[in-house]
Amino acid sequence: MAKKHMIRPHHAFQYTALALSTLAVSIMIYQSRGLPTVHGKLGFSVYLFIAVTAMTGRLFLRRTPLLGRKVKRGQHRTIGFLTMASLLFMILHGLFTFVL
Repeated sequence: MAKKHMIRPHHAFQYTALALSTLAVSIMIYQSRGLPTVHGKLGFSVYLFIAVTAMTGRLFLRRTPLLGRKVKRGQHRTIGFLTMASLLFMILHGLFTFVL
């Protein structure tokens, strides 16, 4: 019998980030009535990256009937690193645009 996969803190952080990002993006779009600024568009793209990273993480752990194959670890890690880099870029863009 296969060993059940334990949820690591990494997975909990990823799903928490997805839930909080969904809330933040919803509030942002509601208050600004769309995505009028470059920073808003960057934030929405980071949100999409986080969602794709979570989905590829699920595909990495199990085979799906629609795709029929698993995502490789390297593919999932690359998407995760791109997500972190885009999040850092968005934070720096916001700091330099609105604060400094």
